[in-house]
Amino acid sequence: MKTFKHYLEEKLVIPGQGKRYGQVVFLAGGAGSGKDFAVANFIDSTDYKILDPDAVKGPYLKWNELQKKYPELRGRDQRNPEDADFVHRFLGNQVKLDDKILSSFFFGLMHKTDKTTLPNILFNRTFKTKADFERLLPSLISVGYKKEDMHLIWVLTNYRVAIQANLERTRTVPTTVLVQTHGGAAQTMKSFLFDNYPSNLINGDAYVILGGKENTIFFKPPQGASTTRQVVAGGEIIPKPRVVSKFQYVKVKDASHPFKPAVALSNTVLRWILQNSPDQEAIEKYLSQQNSN
Repeated sequence: MKTFKHYLEEKLVIPGQGKRYGQVVFLAGGAGSGKDFAVANFIDSTDYKILDPDAVKGPYLKWNELQKKYPELRGRDQRNPEDADFVHRFLGNQVKLDDKILSSFFFGLMHKTDKTTLPNILFNRTFKTKADFERLLPSLISVGYKKEDMHLIWVLTNYRVAIQANLERTRTVPTTVLVQTHGGAAQTMKSFLFDNYPSNLINGDAYVILGGKENTIFFKPPQGASTTRQVVAGGEIIPKPRVVSKFQYVKVKDASHPFKPAVALSNTVLRWILQNSPDQEAIEKYLSQQNSN
């Protein structure tokens, strides 16, 4: 008979055996791949402080409209791909907002005397280059996190599906940028998983989640039950949340263990990569088509 913990592990990705302190998750995946959905539905993230540079852009734009500090940002609508790209570059290069947030966060941890209660952190980013990891590691190590407690989760979603999902988001990035982030993330992850896993830097658990609605099964409501609406306090009618029943993922590495996945697992992940990620030829062809339009 399966234990409750074993049942949970089948239904959720639980990095670091569910420890409440001292864990770090690097959540990788191209733009529009469903990383936010994965955090909410696939990953045991209850005890994690989530650091997502995209999540602060909307509030920062609202603050800027009131304070009028940066005229270049006023009136920018992130549903417009050109505006979203400008905001991303301006906040990164001119304002250096992400750098400031990370510096403030790590400064607070540096002065934390009890290192046994370091907060769990989840970095939600594309991680399209190895440098994106290397940028964070010195600060993490300096405040007391251990490489055995640093975990990698890659949300691998078909880039064509992500292109469509991108059009439905409140922040719509240019399609060319989206395709490049998927290609970059795939190249980085493929290098980690098949060439040289960086166990000297990140030696925790490692997972690959196959994203996309077509790879997610939701619970079906009982026969006769309402499927789309519910009434909450105040009489407001809102859509009923869908509850995930199953999703596809593989664990390719255990914390502190060498990276030696079974051949069947490696073949599964490689097949997922080939089926869902744009190769360099596809990226160049796509960008060429966009430039000619």
